[in-house]
Amino acid sequence: FKPAFQKHAGVACGGVQVHVTGREVFEPFRFGLEVLWALRTLLDDDFQWRRQPYEFVTDRPAIDLLAGCTDVRRVLEEGGNPADLEGGWTEQLRLFAERRKQWLLYPEEPGQ
Repeated sequence: FKPAFQKHAGVACGGVQVHVTGREVFEPFRFGLEVLWALRTLLDDDFQWRRQPYEFVTDRPAIDLLAGCTDVRRVLEEGGNPADLEGGWTEQLRLFAERRKQWLLYPEEPGQ
Protein backbone atom coordinates (compact mmCIF):
# COMPACT_ATOMS: atom_id res chain seq x y z
CA PHE A 1 0.00 0.00 0.00
CA LYS A 2 1.03 3.63 -0.35
CA PRO A 3 0.39 5.87 2.65
CA ALA A 4 -1.15 9.22 1.78
CA PHE A 5 0.35 11.11 4.74
CA GLN A 6 3.37 11.33 7.05
CA LYS A 7 6.99 10.52 6.28
CA HIS A 8 6.26 7.57 3.94
CA ALA A 9 3.59 9.36 1.87
CA GLY A 10 3.52 8.08 -1.71
CA VAL A 11 6.06 5.31 -1.05
CA ALA A 12 5.05 1.66 -1.52
CA CYS A 13 5.20 -0.02 1.91
CA GLY A 14 4.58 -3.53 3.11
CA GLY A 15 2.17 -4.05 5.95
CA VAL A 16 -1.46 -4.56 6.81
CA GLN A 17 -4.51 -2.36 6.90
CA VAL A 18 -7.14 -3.04 9.54
CA HIS A 19 -10.79 -2.21 8.97
CA VAL A 20 -12.62 -1.96 12.28
CA THR A 21 -16.25 -3.00 11.95
CA GLY A 22 -17.18 -2.91 15.63
CA ARG A 23 -15.86 0.42 16.83
CA GLU A 24 -17.71 0.24 20.14
CA VAL A 25 -15.98 -3.02 21.14
CA PHE A 26 -12.60 -2.60 19.43
CA GLU A 27 -9.68 -2.15 21.82
CA PRO A 28 -6.79 -0.74 19.76
CA PHE A 29 -4.08 -1.10 22.41
CA ARG A 30 -5.11 -4.69 23.12
CA PHE A 31 -5.19 -5.36 19.36
CA GLY A 32 -1.63 -4.05 19.05
CA LEU A 33 -0.50 -6.30 21.88
CA GLU A 34 -2.12 -9.30 20.19
CA VAL A 35 -0.31 -8.48 16.93
CA LEU A 36 3.03 -8.19 18.76
CA TRP A 37 2.37 -11.45 20.61
CA ALA A 38 1.45 -13.27 17.37
CA LEU A 39 4.54 -11.98 15.57
CA ARG A 40 6.81 -12.86 18.47
CA THR A 41 5.26 -16.33 18.67
CA LEU A 42 5.36 -17.03 14.94
CA LEU A 43 8.80 -15.58 14.29
CA ASP A 44 10.36 -16.89 17.51
CA ASP A 45 14.11 -16.19 17.37
CA ASP A 46 13.75 -14.08 14.21
CA PHE A 47 11.61 -11.52 16.07
CA GLN A 48 13.51 -8.39 17.11
CA TRP A 49 12.55 -5.13 18.74
CA ARG A 50 13.61 -1.95 16.96
CA ARG A 51 17.19 -1.19 17.97
CA GLN A 52 17.63 2.26 16.42
CA PRO A 53 16.85 5.40 18.43
CA TYR A 54 13.19 6.37 18.35
CA GLU A 55 12.16 10.03 18.40
CA PHE A 56 15.75 10.92 19.33
CA VAL A 57 15.62 8.80 22.49
CA THR A 58 18.63 6.50 22.80
CA ASP A 59 18.49 5.18 26.36
CA ARG A 60 15.58 2.74 25.99
CA PRO A 61 13.89 0.58 23.35
CA ALA A 62 11.21 2.17 21.16
CA ILE A 63 8.58 -0.31 22.37
CA ASP A 64 9.05 0.95 25.93
CA LEU A 65 8.42 4.51 24.79
CA LEU A 66 5.36 3.56 22.75
CA ALA A 67 3.86 1.39 25.50
CA GLY A 68 4.75 3.87 28.24
CA CYS A 69 6.41 1.19 30.34
CA THR A 70 8.73 -1.82 30.19
CA ASP A 71 5.96 -4.30 31.01
CA VAL A 72 4.89 -5.06 27.42
CA ARG A 73 8.40 -5.90 26.26
CA ARG A 74 9.28 -7.79 29.43
CA VAL A 75 6.13 -9.95 29.46
CA LEU A 76 6.39 -10.81 25.76
CA GLU A 77 10.10 -11.61 26.06
CA GLU A 78 9.33 -13.92 28.96
CA GLY A 79 6.78 -15.85 26.89
CA GLY A 80 3.69 -14.18 28.32
CA ASN A 81 0.67 -13.01 26.37
CA PRO A 82 -1.63 -9.95 26.33
CA ALA A 83 -3.93 -11.47 28.95
CA ASP A 84 -1.00 -11.43 31.38
CA LEU A 85 -0.75 -7.67 30.93
CA GLU A 86 -4.45 -6.83 30.95
CA GLY A 87 -5.02 -7.57 34.62
CA GLY A 88 -2.44 -4.97 35.58
CA TRP A 89 -4.05 -2.15 33.70
CA THR A 90 -7.74 -2.74 34.55
CA GLU A 91 -7.53 -0.90 37.87
CA GLN A 92 -5.43 1.87 36.32
CA LEU A 93 -8.08 2.39 33.63
CA ARG A 94 -10.81 2.61 36.25
CA LEU A 95 -8.86 5.20 38.24
CA PHE A 96 -8.12 7.23 35.10
CA ALA A 97 -11.78 7.19 34.03
CA GLU A 98 -12.81 8.44 37.46
CA ARG A 99 -10.12 11.14 37.58
CA ARG A 100 -10.88 12.54 34.10
CA LYS A 101 -14.65 12.98 34.66
CA GLN A 102 -14.29 16.53 35.97
CA TRP A 103 -12.72 17.68 32.68
CA LEU A 104 -15.10 16.04 30.19
CA LEU A 105 -16.99 18.55 28.06
CA TYR A 106 -19.75 16.07 27.26
CA PRO A 107 -21.18 13.31 29.42
CA GLU A 108 -20.14 9.78 28.56
CA GLU A 109 -22.60 7.51 26.85
CA PRO A 110 -23.70 4.48 28.87
CA GLY A 111 -21.30 1.56 28.60
CA GLN A 112 -18.15 3.64 28.10
